[in-house]
Amino acid sequence: MRSVLVACALTSQLVAARFFWPDITHIFSFGDSYTDTIARFDFTTHALSAPNDAATTAGGRMWIEFLAQTYNVTADLKVFNFAYGGAVTDSSLIAQSSSATQSFKDQVNNFLLLQSTPAAQGWKSSNALFLSFFGINDVGKSFWWTNATREETNARVIASYFERLTILRDAGARNFLLLQVPDISRTPNLIRQGAPNATLQSSMSENYNTQLARAVQVFQRHSTRVGKVVDVKIHPTRELFNFALDNAGVLGFENVTAGWWTGLAPEQQSGVSLATYFWWNNFHPTWGVHDLLGHSVSTFLSRWSGL
Repeated sequence: MRSVLVACALTSQLVAARFFWPDITHIFSFGDSYTDTIARFDFTTHALSAPNDAATTAGGRMWIEFLAQTYNVTADLKVFNFAYGGAVTDSSLIAQSSSATQSFKDQVNNFLLLQSTPAAQGWKSSNALFLSFFGINDVGKSFWWTNATREETNARVIASYFERLTILRDAGARNFLLLQVPDISRTPNLIRQGAPNATLQSSMSENYNTQLARAVQVFQRHSTRVGKVVDVKIHPTRELFNFALDNAGVLGFENVTAGWWTGLAPEQQSGVSLATYFWWNNFHPTWGVHDLLGHSVSTFLSRWSGL
């Protein structure tokens, strides 16, 4: 009887507290220009600057802001967004355009620095959600490589991705939401490049998402074995973007093949409504699409919570 009780006690310790969206008070987000709110980490003060919506690649608020400010279910939701435009998962695997760009590895290191400061105090495993939206630049910068198959490149990138997630887990993170890579072959940039490149990028991003799903299962099993049970979900971002593009007219987007921004100052583009464009430039969606994504993520989190 005693051994049974001990076994039950040990088993109960390995059961993760159920994720519940209304209980989340802290969000830590990581990503590239699809998530970057121009909030920068200061290595001197170990603090994040305020977002700058006028400088985003959406022409306004980003999905993480819509999630936290419009579609949040917790009144006092603190968001710490480490995303940085141009970021890849691991710059030792895929080069970034600038040495100043902060990869996922860098962003996780920034989190580790921040979490010990007063600014981030109050979070714990049960009230924190870790959001990660990576892979777009990894795919975009490597789909044409010939020294390795696209599947091999994705595998190396995702292995590094989950090394970073393991670091976050060991720091106390238990609730993770990962966003898929959208079908970037439908961006104006790839449309202009032509079918061969678009097809390659589409298949590589699809393979990336497949490998991501497999890696989540391995990560969860390993975390359970080491007594650090995690709850990890993947948001169907690829499906959302495809749905929005396929139903653009119903959603109010009149132009899905060209970017709104032409390089002129916004006031010089008067008469051309940003709200009618799906793409802000040749690669990044407008704030209207980010609004859809923020709403979709919030709905996903509610369903995850059983609401």
